[in-house]
Amino acid sequence: QVQDGTNNLAQSHQFGSGNSGGDISVQNQVGSNNESLVYQNNLGSANGDGNYADLDQDGDGNLASAIQWGSDNDAYHKQEGNSNNSQSFQRWNNNYVDHFQDGANNFAVTTQFGIGGSSVISQYGSGHNFFADQNVSNPGGGSNNQVNVLQQDSGMTNAQDATVLTRNTPAMRTPQTPRTDMDLNN
Repeated sequence: QVQDGTNNLAQSHQFGSGNSGGDISVQNQVGSNNESLVYQNNLGSANGDGNYADLDQDGDGNLASAIQWGSDNDAYHKQEGNSNNSQSFQRWNNNYVDHFQDGANNFAVTTQFGIGGSSVISQYGSGHNFFADQNVSNPGGGSNNQVNVLQQDSGMTNAQDATVLTRNTPAMRTPQTPRTDMDLNN
C-alpha cells in the first residue's frame, strides 16, 4: 500500500495458517498524521510462521504498528520526521523487530513474548524515548531475548538525554557519537 497526503489510514489483516513463506505486508506513507497498521495471524495461535511487515513513513505525527503472532516474524519500521510513534508486538519464538527513527521527539515500543526475540531501536535526533518489554511471563513465558538501542543526536557531539524504559530485559545502549556515515536520502 502506498499513500501520499495527510490523515491516511493503511491497514493490512493477514490470517494465513502455516502457508509457505508466510504473509508479507509493505506499507509506504508520505505525509503527516498517518496510521500504518499490520495484523498478521492475530488469532492467537502459533500458526502462520514467517510473517514480514515493512512500514515506512515520512512526515510528522505518524503511527506505525505491527502485531504478529507465530514464530520467525520480522517487522521493519522506518520513520523520518518528528513526534512519530513506532510499535511492535510479537508472540512466539525467534522474532525480530527493527525500529529506525530520524527526527525529534519520537517514541518506539517493542513487546515480545517467547524465546530468542531480538529488537533493534535506532533513534537519531533529540528527545527520543523507547520502551522494551521482553521475556513477558504470561502467556507462554520467554527467555533469551535481547534489545539493542542506539540514540544519537545528528548534529551534536555530546550524548543526549533520553528516557529509557525497559522491563524484563537487559538493554544494550550503544555509545553515542555524531552520525557521519549515513545518507538519509536513501
